[in-house]
Amino acid sequence: MSLQGFFDAVHPFLTGEGSLEEFLAVAGPSSSPEADLRFYRWLVAFDQERILSELCPALRALVDRTEGLQWGTLVAAYVAAWPPGGYSVPGVGEHLADWLVARRAEHPEQPVALECLADLAWTRFLARTAPDEPGLGMDQRVFLRHYPVDVIGLEAKLVPAQEGPVEPGSPCTLLIYRHRWRLGVTHLVPSLATLGLLAELQGLERRGPLAELPREVLDAERARLIERGVIGGSTQAS
Repeated sequence: MSLQGFFDAVHPFLTGEGSLEEFLAVAGPSSSPEADLRFYRWLVAFDQERILSELCPALRALVDRTEGLQWGTLVAAYVAAWPPGGYSVPGVGEHLADWLVARRAEHPEQPVALECLADLAWTRFLARTAPDEPGLGMDQRVFLRHYPVDVIGLEAKLVPAQEGPVEPGSPCTLLIYRHRWRLGVTHLVPSLATLGLLAELQGLERRGPLAELPREVLDAERARLIERGVIGGSTQAS
């Protein structure tokens, strides 16, 4: 059996989609005890839970606080719907937010904050791992997100855990980005001037209130975004 053939045969077993007997029927007898082989399947599930816990610590904390939800069960259901592939270990979380949105349609009692925290975690991962590009590189490492809950306030309450109820808070709009020279991922709350300048820098037409922003306001915002590491360039006004 080729190496690829072995991977194809063992994958259903490791993900719980196939039985040990089905795997051995394809791969042939194993010199390892059955208990050892079953341990590998347990280890895969354990790693998936661990990876997503490290990628989304606030989400994990909120799941643990939510009645009727268990982290391991939730992860297993998600992975069954979106089996991991490729070589990026954190990539297992790519579809988690969308999956939670779909799950909430079937379970309306599920807090909307779950999908928001999952999206925030994945967006930060994208910003952190985005390639460096010449110029602004904004399409790769800068993300604009609007959430119906206060995800930053929730994170502060959940990680590290604090006593008392966890309230969703008010909606928030965030600019999530990797700092141009400090490299860490951070965020800021964008103003109207922020949105107008970013639209202009990307060659988009400024419409409505954005079109009414005076040049001096946009120049001041450019200097602020350079200082905050969102964009590069000189702070000298144009």
